[in-house]
Order: sequence, then C-alpha cells, then structure tokens
Amino acid sequence: MQIDFERSGGFMGLRIAASFVLDELDEADAEEVRSLINASNFFSLPARIESGQGMDQFQYRLTVSRQEAFDPEPVSHTVTMGEASAPPEMQMLLRKLTVLARGQQSR
Repeated sequence: MQIDFERSGGFMGLRIAASFVLDELDEADAEEVRSLINASNFFSLPARIESGQGMDQFQYRLTVSRQEAFDPEPVSHTVTMGEASAPPEMQMLLRKLTVLARGQQSR
C-alpha cells in the first residue's frame, strides 16, 4: 500500500508532505495505519469533504493506492479535506500520518 500525504495551511502556513510504502514502515506503525484506513472506510469517502474554511485550519490531501490480488492495476483514491470536516476516524489517521511525515522529514 502506497500513501501520499500532504498537510498545508494552519497558522504558520507550513506544508508537510511525505510518501510512505506501508511494507517499509515499522511493523507496528504499518499495522496502525492500515487499521485506521480500514476504520475510516477511506475508499468509500468522497474525493472532497467540504467544510467552512477557517483561516488557521489545516488542509489535507491524502492518496492511498493498493494492489488487489485479482487486478493488475492498483486501486487509488484521493481525499481532500479541512481538519474540521474530517470524520473522527479520519482525524486519527491524519494525526498518525502527520507524526510519521515529521519523522521522515527529520532524517
């Protein structure tokens, strides 16, 4: 599973972006991310989750691609949302990916 994550906006307007291959993450992190993707029903979410735009609100763009055993083409889905509009399960995933992205940038 490939994950492309981007967070922008916020008070300072700082952008964080990272790409992850789940099989290359620590086993515990990979399992937590996989579980949060499943709990959020990510592949069933609309491409854009609208909310009122707060001036200091983070904006997220998340793309998850997975390879199905029966299909040679990967399945990919992208969701763009503001932090206030993200469902609770998605907020947990966004927090986890933010932590992982920060760790990736510090290397």
